[in-house]
Amino acid sequence: MIRRTAGLLPIVGATLVVFFLSAGFTRSTNVQRLSIPTQTRASGNLKISSAIHRLIAQGLARADFRQGQVDIQQGELRVFVEAASHTTALVNELRQAGATIELANEELGIVQARVPVSSLGEVAALEATRFIRLPDIGVLNAGSVTSQGDAVLRADDLRAEGFNGSGIKIGVISDGVFGLATSQASSDLPSVVTTRSFRADGDITAGLDPGSKGSEGTAMLEIIHDLAPGAQLFFANFLTSLEFIAAQDWLANDAGGNGVDIIVDDIAFFNVGAYDGSSAVSLNATDTLSAGVKAYVTSAGNQALRHYEADFVDSHPAIEGGFHDFAGFGASADEVLDLGILPNGQGISAFLQWSDLFGGSGNNYDLWLVQLDPNTGQFVGFLPAIGGQDVQDGNDNPTENLSYTNNTGGSLHIGLGIRKPNSAHANRHLDLFVFTPQPGNCTSALQYNTLESSVPNVADASNIMSVGAVYYSASPSMFSGTLTSTECFSSRGPTNDSRLKPEVVATDGVSTSVNNAGGDFTTFFGTSAAAPHVAAIATLLLDIKPSLSASQLRATV
Repeated sequence: MIRRTAGLLPIVGATLVVFFLSAGFTRSTNVQRLSIPTQTRASGNLKISSAIHRLIAQGLARADFRQGQVDIQQGELRVFVEAASHTTALVNELRQAGATIELANEELGIVQARVPVSSLGEVAALEATRFIRLPDIGVLNAGSVTSQGDAVLRADDLRAEGFNGSGIKIGVISDGVFGLATSQASSDLPSVVTTRSFRADGDITAGLDPGSKGSEGTAMLEIIHDLAPGAQLFFANFLTSLEFIAAQDWLANDAGGNGVDIIVDDIAFFNVGAYDGSSAVSLNATDTLSAGVKAYVTSAGNQALRHYEADFVDSHPAIEGGFHDFAGFGASADEVLDLGILPNGQGISAFLQWSDLFGGSGNNYDLWLVQLDPNTGQFVGFLPAIGGQDVQDGNDNPTENLSYTNNTGGSLHIGLGIRKPNSAHANRHLDLFVFTPQPGNCTSALQYNTLESSVPNVADASNIMSVGAVYYSASPSMFSGTLTSTECFSSRGPTNDSRLKPEVVATDGVSTSVNNAGGDFTTFFGTSAAAPHVAAIATLLLDIKPSLSASQLRATV
């Protein structure tokens, strides 16, 4: 890693198209005059995130509780502890407080540790501690035998000329390689695939959800092997953003002796930094090119239908602590982003950021999950979500993360509200990603949906190849035809510093042999399927002309 500063640049010249998905939708949902629950972080230790305060308040400090980004086992919670100054001093003090150190990143000033829930207050009181929060966890970009992309992208023609990727090393980062031996036994993968886990538990087969198995990595490896069967394959998995960076560094510098030639991942992160290439995971992707990697390929993301952005508009400027008006016009304010029905057992995660400098935000915004009447759409009450109410008081990140699982026994009609508790704080540009059950048929669950600028962290990096998805049967050949449309879910650019994204599109909806407890990828959709196709094509091109520089290879692809 070389650089580790993250600031949010202003939106320059971006034209945003917000789709109002409920045609004829006239109701306005207002929560402004209703009682606002006490902010959990404001009423507790400001060095502990509101999400952790909520966990403790809900009594989740029991052994073996695992849900989403929350991992509590034997009374210990996995957290990121941000250092006030020196990481080394923080590590020593954390050990004295009974914490188990899993990983420390000196450049970022973050320690990943398992801390006894009973010791969180003691850890927060340490002079070396700046802030304690839940870890950043990656998100896969998968959508719902030989890949059809082989012929569509004309990789078979290149192999017919004698180029199969021989001598080229390619590394994959994804969730896990559950079922690897099965794919090797069926000759869908070679007998030698070099793997390394950067997870704290060392499980190379684990998925990103607690207790799950992951086989998306196996499916990606199969696609690469189909198109470039001579390439040497390497694989790394991870759970947190710090582990992801360690995996990037290993592939760039050490795998195969001196690092691989090409890296490909299918991972998105949210709120690790601004969506302008300045996040730690994005900068590190770019930095691998300085280490000798010829191409870094990543999936652009499947977030087009999960995204909303707009300038904050106070629905009632005369009232202290106003909510954002999602409608943004007209006489009737709409203070709730309607998300539709959340079935029992299903969850929602939301990631909000605004246009302040990371590490320097003094404008406080909160994210609230609300219940709506399924018949009228009117406000019923607030739901006890985890997170969403951190306090930004000058040296904080301009972010709020929120999660909730519906365990009520019935369906809930839900929505989100964005509140600025202090009306004197500046109105900022809002950027929101929401993960909740989607209705399908290229329709967003978000009442107001912004397709543009829906590229997440990693894919927003500079000088890499972010790959959008197009269904294989709609794809033109490499040398004829014009691509007219990507998959409706495929993330669009520009980045928040106005760079073009994605740089390239490739096929999804393709076949692999992977179908096991880690997932069914017999028909593999999403930008996760598209990215390994581009990585394989880059491998073949590098086989044809090994002298290509990183910029030349990127331009050729």
